[in-house]
Amino acid sequence: MKKILTLLLAIILMVPAVNIPANATESKASKFVELDGEWNFKLYRTYNRMFQYFPYNMVNVTWEDADSAGLPDESVWNTWEKVDMPWADVSTGGLLPIDRPAQPSVLAEEENETEPAGEDDQNKSMQTFGTNREQPIDPAPELTNEPAATLSSEPTAAPETTVNPELEPTAVPETTAEPEPSTVPETTAEPEPTAAPETTAKPEPTAAPETTAKPEPTAVPETTAEPEPSATPETTAEPEPTAVPETTTEPEPTAVPETTTEPEQTNVPESEPEPSLSQAVLGRAASASAPAPLAASAPDTAMFPSWSEAWVCRNFDLPADFTSDHEVTLLMGIIDDMDVIYINGQLVASSGFVDGNGNKTNQFPANGGFDYSNANKEDQVKFEKSYWEVNREYKIPTSCLNLGGKNEICIRVYNNNGNGGFYSGNPYAICGNELAVRAVKGLPADPVTSAELDAVVQSQINAMNAGDMNAYAATISDDYKNDGHTKEERLKEIQDMLSPYDNINVQDENAGAYKDDQGRYWYSANRTITGNDRNSGAQAVIFSDTVEICYADEGGKILEYGNWSRCYAVSYESALFNQTLKYGIYLPPGYYENDSRNYPVVYLLHGINSSSSSFINVDQIGAFMDQQIASGAVTEMIVVMPDSGKNSFYRDSDYDPSNHDSTGPWRTHVTSEIRSEILKNYRALGDAKFSGVTGISMGGFGAMCIGTLYSELYTSVASHMGALNQESLNCLKSLSESQLEAYDFYVDCGLQDTMVDYRGTVNTHEYLDSVGKEHGYDLRDGGHNSAFYMAGMPASMKMHSDHFLKNGLFDAELSNTSGTFDKNSKGSDHKEITIPLKLNGNVIISIDKLEEGTDYRIDTDGIVLLMNYLNTLTEDTDLKINLASGKSFSFHLKVTDTTDQEPDVTPGPTVSPTPVPPSTPEPTPDQGKGSDNNSSDNSGGAGGSGNDSQNTPAATGDTSEAGTLLFLMISSILAASVSVIYIKRRSVKEI
Repeated sequence: MKKILTLLLAIILMVPAVNIPANATESKASKFVELDGEWNFKLYRTYNRMFQYFPYNMVNVTWEDADSAGLPDESVWNTWEKVDMPWADVSTGGLLPIDRPAQPSVLAEEENETEPAGEDDQNKSMQTFGTNREQPIDPAPELTNEPAATLSSEPTAAPETTVNPELEPTAVPETTAEPEPSTVPETTAEPEPTAAPETTAKPEPTAAPETTAKPEPTAVPETTAEPEPSATPETTAEPEPTAVPETTTEPEPTAVPETTTEPEQTNVPESEPEPSLSQAVLGRAASASAPAPLAASAPDTAMFPSWSEAWVCRNFDLPADFTSDHEVTLLMGIIDDMDVIYINGQLVASSGFVDGNGNKTNQFPANGGFDYSNANKEDQVKFEKSYWEVNREYKIPTSCLNLGGKNEICIRVYNNNGNGGFYSGNPYAICGNELAVRAVKGLPADPVTSAELDAVVQSQINAMNAGDMNAYAATISDDYKNDGHTKEERLKEIQDMLSPYDNINVQDENAGAYKDDQGRYWYSANRTITGNDRNSGAQAVIFSDTVEICYADEGGKILEYGNWSRCYAVSYESALFNQTLKYGIYLPPGYYENDSRNYPVVYLLHGINSSSSSFINVDQIGAFMDQQIASGAVTEMIVVMPDSGKNSFYRDSDYDPSNHDSTGPWRTHVTSEIRSEILKNYRALGDAKFSGVTGISMGGFGAMCIGTLYSELYTSVASHMGALNQESLNCLKSLSESQLEAYDFYVDCGLQDTMVDYRGTVNTHEYLDSVGKEHGYDLRDGGHNSAFYMAGMPASMKMHSDHFLKNGLFDAELSNTSGTFDKNSKGSDHKEITIPLKLNGNVIISIDKLEEGTDYRIDTDGIVLLMNYLNTLTEDTDLKINLASGKSFSFHLKVTDTTDQEPDVTPGPTVSPTPVPPSTPEPTPDQGKGSDNNSSDNSGGAGGSGNDSQNTPAATGDTSEAGTLLFLMISSILAASVSVIYIKRRSVKEI
């Protein structure tokens, strides 16, 4: 009994010891504090135009609250407006509204006063937020490095200007600046889309104060501005009707973007002299303006207008044991557009700025803004680019934190265009350790210790150090799939990376292993690979980055398995540009498992200042497509997202490497190079009737031009908030009546779009209507942002899907309805049978309960019936082939056996049976003695039978099972007969 009690006590004592690591892990993974939720917000500065499309001396402050521009104390920011960050409105994608939501009672009153009677609901201007619209403008020269005056709140004298009276409030003198589009109250100008262009603007309220002059209405059309990813339609201002040069208040700029010199495509119909980039898109002349006097205050309706700066501040508490590391991780999701972050008064991070030498900078003027005029270039602060599609992950020193107490975070947010703020659907948190970072990101965060995994990882490191690809291959699963790469491609990737070097050395730091809910292992480490260049001998860093490698246990053996991702970025070597380029790709569910199916393709073209990463990271296109397919709204398809120059407009021009994003053969890049890459590397259908193109903004222009000029490649086209103009319309008009018949279209645009003129979409719709071409069309409330185009994406993808189905995606052509199988192994029809069914990417549901892989397989020629199944057949069979479309085919399989039909075969002339020796077994000596005298009656009979057997297929060398069996049976009978006769004769003779 004493021993039993001792054992029980030991077990009890062991239990908490086993749980300690798990509890410690859980505690460590929980060391993060979320930073989404309530923030204090303050707009303190507005500009007259976008930073990235104009030289700095053309970007002017139009209003600011100088007292709020410096880094605020809690006593100050705690009195500011409280807002949710991300903004709790799906229509903005989490970004703050440009204008504040108006009161419903005010909206109703304004609707009664301003809406024309009988106007369709579809064409009503949005009333939820203030609707003053930024007047679209044209691109201006890119930022230069020329020094300019440092931003100041002091007003700058402006030359006398002429103002378009249609755009100006009636109470404002002609010499005042036009209102800031996104900051004017809802009662400001708002064109009614159904009215003629000259009369679309609603009258401005006469009560608009003269002191609230806003920046010049210079919103860049899509041809110049990046599409804001997820700003709400309601928060953006409605686009101004296309303005003619006379209506602008700014002089013509002396410089134009490099893209304005691109030659017009020779295959564009009705070609005209190449206009400026702005004229090509909106028919406007680019213009610039001198600085206007600062407004006395921000408009009451303005919340976070385009081209502005604002503070967002809040407190957060940290436990005393939050971290033991010298630095922690700040995850700030995706901020639109640029950010400067302070924690407890200390500058810790920023994105979007460079100094005068083009290097990243963390030095900023005390009151924010920029500094282009500093004599010391290292102290200059210039606009680098918008980071609207980039996830923020900053390492910050622990020393700036107050562990065990309250902390303060303040962020300057620069809104470059459209809506600004925090995108929803992203993590916003401060994390005390890497395990917490994984937990917040949704990565496997259950640490494991596995000697087997450690051994595999070390084997891979040893193989790379030795350059032994065979050894590395032994550690990879045959089912490996990682961002589309197979096992062979993984090996080639490693070999290509290491082959130019000797003395390879792989070092992993901060390594950890984790297990996910599917039982797979994830190995994470900071990996550095060095080596000596084989030509120069110099040591080089070959690779330095964080690796996240997935392993799986296959039959007790751990092998590298891959992430099996279906939406990812791909790098390839471009022959057109002689450099490495990228594209994004989405593969539908079942792509890896159903390797017999080919899929239709939609090419998705990005907008200006954007790339495929905006679709993948901001819009979560992979999850979106999975949901659409799972719901049955669209069929399975491949989506390709080329990175085709951020300001290319999908035209072909002479390439200038110093201006990569604006020059080069970008149209050919899409129609030839990318298309070839996809058809070569993926199971994509190349037929035009199964290929479509969709574009966003600048990409909408590209989609309309490319999709209609290359009718042999594409037959479905969609444009979301596209920069459509006369050029794109001419491309559409170039289609003949018969060509147009093969197409399907979808176009949409927002009434409050400040970047493109929605009338380009209206004109496209009206032309299609005029020629009787049915198409999808949606002119609705909304701005120029991700939230708008993603709201329209279900309709455009359904258009493509319906187009593919209509063209026979799930139809099939059966060119022969019967086949013959011969059970005779020597027969010419004793072989696999191919049912010649052209599937067009179809999926076969069943073939009379046969099992794919065992009884049949699918290849490019159709369905192949395998010998495993055919050899089981004994009679004619009708096979019913069921397709996913519900259609079925019948294939008649005739079963024959030519074994019994083969004629006797003897070499040379016929041989008489008499001289042929018997084919019976060799007799015993006694039997041999008697055989000479009895060959004519008994032995001879046996010999005759033997001769007959020689004339059978078996005797002539036929290996047929039936022939062999017959020969053995006859031989056995004859042998038995001879034995009996001999015995009888011997018995008589002895007697």
